[in-house]
Amino acid sequence: MSSLRRINASRANGARPRGPITLEGKEHASINALRHGLPLVKGTETTQPFFYGLLTNEPPGECVKLGWARGALLTTFPGDTSMAAVEQVRAFAKGGSARIQR
Repeated sequence: MSSLRRINASRANGARPRGPITLEGKEHASINALRHGLPLVKGTETTQPFFYGLLTNEPPGECVKLGWARGALLTTFPGDTSMAAVEQVRAFAKGGSARIQR
């Protein structure tokens, strides 16, 4: 059973904001996924790298290659998500090996 002190601390922490509040903070947080790698939402394994390429001003052909490479690399990971880093996807899209150093 939790002590009264722990219960009060939990309530105080629960009342605190969770995430950015200001418009500037929300705008900054909205690009976190693009700064740290290719974002992945189930079912969008090939479309997100394509749009990532568009957002980073890649030529249309390169955008298609990024989507293709991400989809192909997806099969090299266990489970249903791809943990490939942007550098790995770019290297594979340029004709590199699908062998990933883990």
